[in-house]
Amino acid sequence: MFSVCRAGEVWSQCASCEPTCADPNPRCTKECRPAACQCAPGLVRHPITRTCIKPEICNVTICPIGEIWNPCATCEPSCADPNPICTKECRPAACQCAPGLVRHPITKTCIKLEQCKAPTPRCGFNEKAEVCPAACNPGCQCAAGHVRFIGVCLSETICRRYY
Repeated sequence: MFSVCRAGEVWSQCASCEPTCADPNPRCTKECRPAACQCAPGLVRHPITRTCIKPEICNVTICPIGEIWNPCATCEPSCADPNPICTKECRPAACQCAPGLVRHPITKTCIKLEQCKAPTPRCGFNEKAEVCPAACNPGCQCAAGHVRFIGVCLSETICRRYY
């Protein structure tokens, strides 16, 4: 049986152990394992992506979406300070927000500046939108004279009368 291998892989009828980022020069036995796609000569298997890569890029950190690797990290823009004045001092290498994005204070993700303001929540019958400090999530509260019962805002009068 022949299989289609991904980029950087070759089909091996007599598979063996293969080099990885953790062990680029493994001691393999001559024993044949089941046929499989293996890393092409000169490449190693990445532990997270499971792809075959050049050994020299094993230690490159994979950053979350919206972030880039900065070998000379510095201060970065945030919702509170979208245009910080940074020094030229290098901090330890780190993933930082890509250009045009800012760090969200709660989620710690990189977002567009216009996303910093919490959207006004859609409220149901007898509810009103509640603006709260950055430390909490915006949500809905029952309007004055109403209480929440099983997820619905009922007037206090109805609640007292029936419950």
